[in-house]
Order: sequence, then C-alpha cells, then structure tokens
Amino acid sequence: MAGDTLDSCPWIRTCPPPLSTGYWPCLARAGCCAIRPGDRVAVVQPGVLNGDLQKALAAHRLFWPPDPTSAPYCSIGGNLGCNAGGPRAVKYGATRDNVLALLAVTGAGERVRFGAATTKASSGYDLSRLLIGSEGTLALVVEATLRLVPLPPQTRILRAMYVDTGAAARAVARLMAQPITPSMLEYLDARCVVLARDVGGVDLHDAGAMLLIEPDGDAAT
Repeated sequence: MAGDTLDSCPWIRTCPPPLSTGYWPCLARAGCCAIRPGDRVAVVQPGVLNGDLQKALAAHRLFWPPDPTSAPYCSIGGNLGCNAGGPRAVKYGATRDNVLALLAVTGAGERVRFGAATTKASSGYDLSRLLIGSEGTLALVVEATLRLVPLPPQTRILRAMYVDTGAAARAVARLMAQPITPSMLEYLDARCVVLARDVGGVDLHDAGAMLLIEPDGDAAT
C-alpha cells in the first residue's frame, strides 16, 4: 500500500484494546535475550517475559529489579511501556531506573538509539527515560539494555499489623529513616486484610492496616 497512511495504535495486551482503527504491532515473538554477566547487563527484545528473564539471570546470581506481580506472564516491553516496577521499587527504583539504553522505531519508521550501555553517560539528553512509561505513544521499543543487580544472599519477609492507617504510616516513616532500606514495603488497609483472610485463606487477625516488609542482604544486615 505504497503512499497510504495507517494510524499506529500501540496496545499493551494486559490493557483494554484501543478503539481506534489501524494496525496493532505484535512483538510476542521478539524474544531474543543476551546476558553479559561481566558487564551486569542484559540486551533483550520486548517480547521476553519478565519471569523467564529472571530465571535465566538467577543462573548467574543476578536479577533485574522490576518485578511486578504479573512477572510470570508480562513482557519486558509491557514493563517498559508502563514503567511497571513492582514492590522492589522502594529500594531499587522503578523500571526507568534500571534501563541503560533503548533501541526504538518512530512513527516515521526511523530507528533511534537512546541512552548508552555504560554506568555513566552524561553527554546529551537521556530520552530513554521519556520513552519508558509512554505506553508506546512516542516510539516502539524493539530492544532494551537492562541494568542488572547481584542477587542478595538472603531475604526475609516480615508481616506487621497495626490498629489503623496512621500507625502504619508512622511505622513506615521510622523504617525509612533507618540506614538499611527494605527491598519491599507494601501497605494493606483493613479491607485488604479481610480479603486476604476470608478469600485468600491467609491466617490473619483483625487489624486496621498491615505492612509487608522484605529486607535483603547478608546475615550481618
């Protein structure tokens, strides 16, 4: 259809489908992945599943910090499009904090590289941070260079119950003032506590709020 113009309507498959006419690019088969343990980076295509990447990285004692609850079936492209960082963002940052470089295709068909596969790249604008979270409206990401982190030797999960939201919020403030930042910190209100007990079958007593706290590190920390 030379000379014709089609509307580009990017769609992340876990989101509602768009109403616009046009074409929907599917990147499910773009699943190549190259892990460079010595550089602590992974170069991946957007169709790679987060959970599959984490399994491959674990063999090298590495992980990619973004871990949304949908990690077993969500793609890296979806993580990038939504800046979906998961509960570990409290310590390791969101998705855009763990990406070094992107290769994208604009609506005009131009291939553009953003960022650099180095720890520091301070020349020019870092437009990769702009693309991440734009849900495909600025360009179509076809390759990402991800920053990897060594797997912590140990993790622990603490469940803390509080009489109300205010008490939980004050506990969070005290916790974040400590020298060690938890790797995960999740808040549940009273209704979520009831649902977890009555629907999820978790052994919980009545509480106005609950915190799930996960520290990671070695035994000394």
